[in-house]
Amino acid sequence: MMNDLFLRFTSKNRQRGFTLVETSLALVSVAALVAGAMWLYGSTSSQNKSQAAVSELNSIRKGAEQLRQIGSGAMSNAALVQTDAIPKHMISTSVAEGMIHAFKGGVEIGTIDSGATYFVKFHDIKNQTVPTSYP
Repeated sequence: MMNDLFLRFTSKNRQRGFTLVETSLALVSVAALVAGAMWLYGSTSSQNKSQAAVSELNSIRKGAEQLRQIGSGAMSNAALVQTDAIPKHMISTSVAEGMIHAFKGGVEIGTIDSGATYFVKFHDIKNQTVPTSYP
């Protein structure tokens, strides 16, 4: 009978639930998973923008070659926008240059060496790994 009373006593007063240590470990684990997911998303997003910027540079190069073939002496943003090589999503009136890149900054095109060579400059790229000019 003594055993019955002891068992009954302990089963009534036994508390249920998680301890503070268990709860803290669970919260730390969830926070680590969320931080990892956010880092992965940011990294993937940056890589996608970088790939888009390289694709845009290739489009600009194609447009510049079209201008050279037709003998246009003006290598400018306005002339390049008129070619079919520049994707519609790059054409914008919200920036002074008339074209935007994947990082939402302006794109500047110009010539050097009396028009023999042209340059492309991407403006407003912050802490990204995209080339700012393309030969």
